[in-house]
Amino acid sequence: MERVTQSSVVKFKLFAVQPSDDPRTPSFATFMSLKNPFKVHIVDNKALVYDTDAIHTLRSQYHIVGSLIGTLPQLPMQNRFYGLPLKLMQEEVTLLLSKGVITLIEDRSAHKCPTDDEIDTYRKEKAEDETGQIVDYLKAREARIAKHTPKAKANKSDEDGNRLGSHETQEVDQSPISSSPSPFQQEVTIINNIKLEPPRGFSPSVTIKTSSYLFPWYDDKGCSYTSLEEARSRLIWTWPESDEDKGRYKVFKDIWEKGYYITSGSKFGSDYLAYPGNSMLAVKMLDGDPLQYHSYFAVSVVDMDAPINPIDIIREGRMSTVVRKTKLLCSWDKDKDEVVYVSIQWAGK
Repeated sequence: MERVTQSSVVKFKLFAVQPSDDPRTPSFATFMSLKNPFKVHIVDNKALVYDTDAIHTLRSQYHIVGSLIGTLPQLPMQNRFYGLPLKLMQEEVTLLLSKGVITLIEDRSAHKCPTDDEIDTYRKEKAEDETGQIVDYLKAREARIAKHTPKAKANKSDEDGNRLGSHETQEVDQSPISSSPSPFQQEVTIINNIKLEPPRGFSPSVTIKTSSYLFPWYDDKGCSYTSLEEARSRLIWTWPESDEDKGRYKVFKDIWEKGYYITSGSKFGSDYLAYPGNSMLAVKMLDGDPLQYHSYFAVSVVDMDAPINPIDIIREGRMSTVVRKTKLLCSWDKDKDEVVYVSIQWAGK
């Protein structure tokens, strides 16, 4: 182990996470004034949000970030950007459910077995959508071709409004327009009446229904839960169960209630990353969204009564300093039902 010299020491201090005094910071009084509860679908013990309006409100009003895990339909061969659905952390689900902000949907039971008529209707709508895309594609192609015809070039003007020179125009055929349908019109007519393969160079857009209720065979009646006790009794959502999980939840809830954004801290060897709230920023009109700001704290949850190895303290302090964050060691005091914070920073004398 490297010796710790006087020029490189660890400073310990009790740290109190200050609550936000900004009126836009979510408070208990404003919870039910917003449009809620939002539906969160439980799929294989994962909490997923498919509605974009719900995702926006959860992030802007409740400081709930989550993580997008879906593949982008038009860019499936990359893993840098993700789309719907949004996956919520266990702490976020329990917190929001206890506040009445969300409703849990047991997705497996909500998807009923579709009838033959419902399947036929779904396939018909899909075929009509693809046919409409083909017609729109052909119209756009005809418009592009029309821009490059001799007549179109002859009618072009330069930036000063003058007609282009004769060397940039060609003679236009002045013969009467034929009353017979154009090849484009014939193609559209055939497509409307006969099922054809899409033209070369055309790829229909992939349409993904991001809300399950759009399917006629979806019914969430009888499989939705609005309270943590109800969801726990039906074994739909039972987290937290162990004392360790309860301590993590208490720490998460305490930091969140003081106006911080919280995300996973696995990239920095921590349990969470805490981002500043509105009242903690120099410009009050801005929000401490993780897309705009770096996190202030790397948060680790430790047992209140467990001893801490000095080597672990050195490691945590040095790692946080390298990534320009303050390390927070947080513990839940069961007797007092409060969270205790200790911050670690490197400082030179």
